[in-house]
Amino acid sequence: MTPDSRMPSELEQEHLLYDSVQGERIGLRKLQNAAPLAERKPRLHLLLEHPDLFVVYQAAQLLTAWGDGAGLDKLEQLVDRQIHLELEFAPHRLYGYDNVYDILADAVSIYGLNSDDRREQRQRVFAKLLQLYGPCDFERWLRDALLDSDFLELAPAIDQAITRALRFKKPYLASQLLPSLARFDPSRAIARFDEFSGLGPMTPNPEVNVAEALRYVPPDVGRPRLEKLIHHKDHVVANQAKDSLAAISAQ
Repeated sequence: MTPDSRMPSELEQEHLLYDSVQGERIGLRKLQNAAPLAERKPRLHLLLEHPDLFVVYQAAQLLTAWGDGAGLDKLEQLVDRQIHLELEFAPHRLYGYDNVYDILADAVSIYGLNSDDRREQRQRVFAKLLQLYGPCDFERWLRDALLDSDFLELAPAIDQAITRALRFKKPYLASQLLPSLARFDPSRAIARFDEFSGLGPMTPNPEVNVAEALRYVPPDVGRPRLEKLIHHKDHVVANQAKDSLAAISAQ
């Protein structure tokens, strides 16, 4: 075994995963949004086979965000493995649930900014994450990743994920997918909006996502609903409705 093929030490792991090119400790999140560091990739590839699953998760996340195919392959394997059943990776700062798959979704989304290849695989990973939607919680990064993508083929999977989240009695989680469903398949979204009305006081209120989704449906459908929602007693919903009305007017 050559020195270059040895597993990085714990000190080197921290440098690879958390340090800027100048050596400043900036953390994994900031590093994956920085310009990819090609010189680190060979050593990071070794971490994909590290015995500590948390290290593997971090290396896969970083490499994927940097547009690296090996990182994306490992990330997909982690999703297939359903790693949330083995370890807690990313406890939510307020609610405590493991946000691991939301974070992986964000890495896949950033992959698309650094490489335009593997479109089919990236879409497949999103589809697999949607299959976990409901039993698992997601803060918002999968939601944003889908909304920013052009994976129109995922509309049926998004629709199914909404149904699944409602079955698990998570109406706000379900509603988060309405904007992407409306952008990809307006008729499917229109058929679902009423499911999120009249649910009673709830924070956050699912109707805020209805208000956002309405900007993506035909104006003759969206505008009348939004003109009602701007008077919603929840000011967050009302403000979102105003923003969507402005977006329609700007089209």
